[in-house]
Amino acid sequence: MLASDEAAARLWLDDAEALRRLAGEPLRRSRTERSGARVFTPERARGERELRALLARLREHPAVAWAEPVPTAAEREFAHSLSIALTGPPVDRIVFGPSEAELRAQAARGEPPPSELVRDLGRVARMPVYFERSVTGGAYALRLFHRVSPATAAGVAGRLAADPRIAWAEPAVRGRFQTVVDDPLLPAQWALLDPLAGIAAPEAWRLGGDAAQVTIAVLDSGVLGDHPDLAGRVLPGQDFVWDATRAGDLDGRDRDATDPGDHAVKYQCDDTSLPTASSWHGTHVAGIAAAAANGAGIVGVAPSARILPVRIGAACGIDPIDLAEAIRWAAGVGAPAAAPNPPPAGEQRTQQIATASRPPAAVPNPHPARVLNLSLSFPGPCPPWVEDAVAAAVRAGALLIAAAGNDGRSAAGTFPANCPGVLAVAASDATGGRAPYSNIGPVEIAAPGGSLALGPAGGIVSAMDTGRERAVRRDWGVKEGTSMAAPHVAGVAALVLAVAPDLRPGQLWNVLVESARAFPRGTAADCTDTGPASCGAGIVNAEAAVRAALTRRTGATTGES
Repeated sequence: MLASDEAAARLWLDDAEALRRLAGEPLRRSRTERSGARVFTPERARGERELRALLARLREHPAVAWAEPVPTAAEREFAHSLSIALTGPPVDRIVFGPSEAELRAQAARGEPPPSELVRDLGRVARMPVYFERSVTGGAYALRLFHRVSPATAAGVAGRLAADPRIAWAEPAVRGRFQTVVDDPLLPAQWALLDPLAGIAAPEAWRLGGDAAQVTIAVLDSGVLGDHPDLAGRVLPGQDFVWDATRAGDLDGRDRDATDPGDHAVKYQCDDTSLPTASSWHGTHVAGIAAAAANGAGIVGVAPSARILPVRIGAACGIDPIDLAEAIRWAAGVGAPAAAPNPPPAGEQRTQQIATASRPPAAVPNPHPARVLNLSLSFPGPCPPWVEDAVAAAVRAGALLIAAAGNDGRSAAGTFPANCPGVLAVAASDATGGRAPYSNIGPVEIAAPGGSLALGPAGGIVSAMDTGRERAVRRDWGVKEGTSMAAPHVAGVAALVLAVAPDLRPGQLWNVLVESARAFPRGTAADCTDTGPASCGAGIVNAEAAVRAALTRRTGATTGES
């Protein structure tokens, strides 16, 4: 899994003696990454299982927010190759980080860059660009005057990154939700009940623990909060969709995270795109994680947990800048910037955008989430501005759980699953085997995502709406995908926090992964727990995870709370 020269791990800790005690040997510090993560290399080579055990010990240290292997050179190259694939969606924006500290500080305050810098960067890019907005964390987004192929955008970013005034530059490629396709009865929920392929949810419920004080943020298409299975459970959220032309609710960012529908009309997304129906994806995901046990339909994994809807998905997909700023807000770090509404036009476009892009008075999240569910993916490596947002959220005490992707290939080429500090989830089917679409290693754990190749009963049933474009009638429906797997893990995380609320993100990660059920053998597509085709450590096990958390609470294993 790890190249001999890259048997290293990222973590936040600079106490050499503490590292030596935890690892049982000295760890050599290799470098510090831009996000502040420190990279350490063991004195000797380790096998994959031994390295996994070492990282688990490191995550137990109070000063370690997270610890994980550093991607190999081959994995990084694979991710970059996906981000510039000729078949990818067209790109019309580049995000860059300034080299100068003062300019980074200006960006962090929401102030525009100097107009002469934008003009110079247009010459460097060899095509017209204009300033669109600042990006939380100290970066800027430039819009190209026309959409270009991912390969062309990668070339533009490369030219900008070579300029001494630019620390880094990356194309902003839109992502998508990780559902493959589109009753309300608990017996239909094999993912909770089946002894071979399920997660043992009822057994976990019987162990006690009320997750009513645990908040799961669902970063998605928005949530229909009046659905019978969700009513009264949904907190006030935030709409982070910046682009009013795609938002579907006639404005840009606002405080209404209700899903207005993410359908797209013909040619809206690019010159060849066809109409698409609304997915009601966020409502389906929220139901899997935390639908109420109220007799109305299904039951969520954590039926008393609170849902924080954070809308980032709209027509034509998900903006990676919206994603990063939504991650920060969901974890209680920072406040959203307002979007220009309506988008300015005409000769003063650049200046108007610069003025409109300044954030309003801070509107912080009054309900920071301990668990962030990201049932979505983008091709390529983790962009710097997303990596910084993840780091800020983890430091704030949140565990980020992401879908591994539905491309049937390595998850190393998909973000946010490949972002440092994110727990990546593969999908299993009703036999306990790997769902045929699921991405594979490097991932941490698997969970039921369903497979309609086994028939309608092989999918995951959850809350939906019947409307093709706008919401019409609340209902239940079946989907499959790693989008469905991630909220199963998020729900189990909430059950664990209900009985052990003091767990830090790294400890919560350990509980989930170390208590996972071994993959069954003899399925149509057996999973392994190591190697490049790994589905992770096993299938998430709610009962075992809650038992492990209860044991930790008594101090029987670690002596820590």
